[in-house]
Amino acid sequence: MSRFTMFLLALGVALVLFLFVVRGVAHCAPQPTVPGSCDPVDQKSCVQPLLEGEVAPFSGQLLTPRRAARLAVEAGSCKEATAIEVERVADVWQLRLETEQRLRKNDQDAHQLEVDLLMKRMAQMEEALSPHWYERPVFVATMASVVTVATVVLATWIIDSSIPAH
Repeated sequence: MSRFTMFLLALGVALVLFLFVVRGVAHCAPQPTVPGSCDPVDQKSCVQPLLEGEVAPFSGQLLTPRRAARLAVEAGSCKEATAIEVERVADVWQLRLETEQRLRKNDQDAHQLEVDLLMKRMAQMEEALSPHWYERPVFVATMASVVTVATVVLATWIIDSSIPAH
């Protein structure tokens, strides 16, 4: 095997060993403690959170009924407030989207009008710069041919009429 292949293999083994060591150290870390919370009205109505790996009791209650009911009411009002806020944010974003679409449509219409105006100006300029009917090559060529033929015929006639007949 080449040196590079050996190096990659050694690097892979080192990485795997490192991950095993880190995993083992992470399990040895102490579990964080989460403070409990109590009802301000009834100090006997408390909540004690459980962390992953802790054993829950098989009998008894983790919440008193009063505390459970109070938490349920608070959770319900939070759901309603959250639903209202989500609906409000959705409406705001919908309005922003519609406004942006209208702006883009207006920009598109303005650009189309600008293109139309430029096309009209270009047509006007082409018309203004195009030669008059008497300057066009077809007319000039035709007239030059007619004048040349007429000149030759006239010259021939003049020469024929000036020579005395015998």
